[in-house]
Amino acid sequence: MGPSPMPPDPYHARLHRSRLLAGVLLLLLVAGGCADFMKPRLRAGSVPRPGRLTLYTVVDPDAMGTHRYAGLDAPFVERTRGLVYTERAGLLDIAHVRMTIDWTWHYYERVRHALAEGDAQAGSDDWLVLDTSKPTRIHLQFNHDLLVDDQGDRLHDAALDELAFRIGQQVAWHLGVWHEMAQWHGYRSTGIFSELDSAFTHDDTTSHLVGLYVVERAWRQRHDAEFDDAVTAALDELLREFGALTPAQTRDRVEWMRGRWWDGSGVLRRHIEPWMAQGELHPWLVADEPAGPGRWGQPMRLPDWDSSGVPLASFLTIHFEPNLWETAALMVSAGSDSPLLSPAHHFPRIKESIRHDLLATYGPDADQP
Repeated sequence: MGPSPMPPDPYHARLHRSRLLAGVLLLLLVAGGCADFMKPRLRAGSVPRPGRLTLYTVVDPDAMGTHRYAGLDAPFVERTRGLVYTERAGLLDIAHVRMTIDWTWHYYERVRHALAEGDAQAGSDDWLVLDTSKPTRIHLQFNHDLLVDDQGDRLHDAALDELAFRIGQQVAWHLGVWHEMAQWHGYRSTGIFSELDSAFTHDDTTSHLVGLYVVERAWRQRHDAEFDDAVTAALDELLREFGALTPAQTRDRVEWMRGRWWDGSGVLRRHIEPWMAQGELHPWLVADEPAGPGRWGQPMRLPDWDSSGVPLASFLTIHFEPNLWETAALMVSAGSDSPLLSPAHHFPRIKESIRHDLLATYGPDADQP
């Protein structure tokens, strides 16, 4: 006689029902035409210090769950946010990693469609207008003439797909920088709580770059795996490669930097990267002893924007339309009276203005680990 059947598991039964409901609602959205280029869902980050309203929490790198670009079952299957310390990349905010992944993919799909249709030709009145998680909008134009060689042959499909992906990565990278700059100038996503404590913290910029690394691995698996599954595998791989620590070890590393990177009043130092013009980012690593000076990590390279064979600086025109209450202050920092800002020309000016304010407020080495 065989073993008795196991009694039903109430938790897994509820999980199955929630996934079924989420799937039905998603199908209704698709049928209604609302799912075309669906925007990524929102996630809340964490300020890298304990304290009220900082949303401080840590995450177990061995229990990240399954990535979810969208879907009502996300709270049941994905560890959405939390901090993890890695030996090579320093402290990472998983929400920022995931947001960069999803916005890159969203922009990649929008750009790929525009390139295939020949839309938003440079010099015309036609622009590809992209949404963000804020009222800010991003305007793109493309020099389609560069897609045709001297023999009149158009760029082959694989190179065109890679070009669209590199543009998606670069736009998402600029969006991450824009988010930090807006927070410094007073942007409040809730409209109530200040986010100054979160601007250019030592986890965010590196998290954005790691997000670009993860989504590239997922993109290269696009023909072999679903996006969410590919991201789940790539994120797990990279966390292992970067030497992710346990939750207890992450808490210890954060606590080690009390009085140096942060204290009870807030975040004391900001990671405004000095090597970015060289295409490098150096993560902040913790001190060798509690409250000691931190260390610059080994350089991490930004993506090769021109790997498709098309020089992105010549092909892509990109402008940010702020549409924020803080627009006037950002324009002053950018030294611009135009309603549109260029990442190449205006973002470095805004960052330099922030650095000047940072050093004046927190001391001459407030931009050092």
